[in-house]
Amino acid sequence: SDMAEELARNPAPYLRSLGGVDREITLLFSDLRGFTSLAESMTAAELVTHLNTYLEKMVQTVFDERGSIDKFMGDAIMAVWGRVRDDRSTAALDADARYAVSAALRMRAGLQELNQQWAGEGLPALKIGIGVHQGLAVVGNIGSSSRMEFTAIGDTVNAAARLESLSKQYGVDLLVSQSVEQRVREEFHFRPVDLVRVKGKSEAMAIFTVVSASSAHVPDGLEEFRLAVEAYRRGSFADALEGFEVASNRGFDDALTRLQIERCRAMIENPPADGWDGVFTATEK
Repeated sequence: SDMAEELARNPAPYLRSLGGVDREITLLFSDLRGFTSLAESMTAAELVTHLNTYLEKMVQTVFDERGSIDKFMGDAIMAVWGRVRDDRSTAALDADARYAVSAALRMRAGLQELNQQWAGEGLPALKIGIGVHQGLAVVGNIGSSSRMEFTAIGDTVNAAARLESLSKQYGVDLLVSQSVEQRVREEFHFRPVDLVRVKGKSEAMAIFTVVSASSAHVPDGLEEFRLAVEAYRRGSFADALEGFEVASNRGFDDALTRLQIERCRAMIENPPADGWDGVFTATEK
């Protein structure tokens, strides 16, 4: 496995980490949308086959991008980069961010392929939500004397899981934190989503979704969308509204743009009090 190769190459950092160490890690959480209603429409055997076909493809993608699978929680996957490597160099952290975002894009593409295959077999399509984040976490062997698990815990892990669940509210399949975006902004076309203050955190975090790798051409309307987000954060709501409408007409007519247009209209009708900072406070986990 991926972990075995890492250990064979360099066992010392892993052995040191068993008792618990701080590590700068990159996390990817993914979860299936609407899995419960899907479960009701299939037999137990069909459901397990369907789910395992999906997980097999997603796990292989993570391995291909040099990640480890930390755990499965039903249909959810927690993948991690950097937990057994004692290296906080910029190059190592940039590489982890790149692998994680590449894995997310390949998971998106892999699910599209599976859905096409399943449609041909008369099986229901699946939808995914993904969150990617990088930061400090505690890594170690956690559990009881009868069952231990080598895993990561802490705020960074919670934030990554929260990004995945927040993606639903924005109508996107992938949310990436600023800590990841700033490491690989030259390599992917990022679309700004929001400045959000998550539950239990005081400082706002910029969140993004990923349109494509930067080797693909810049999608039409992306620049207008970015400028509209900047206008919104400055409090120029009329300019922002105009920008989002242009982006919408140029190919970005989706749930995220519609949400931004609604927000602009609400702000024009009821201008915010002084001290507008463009931050949305997420109340749900």
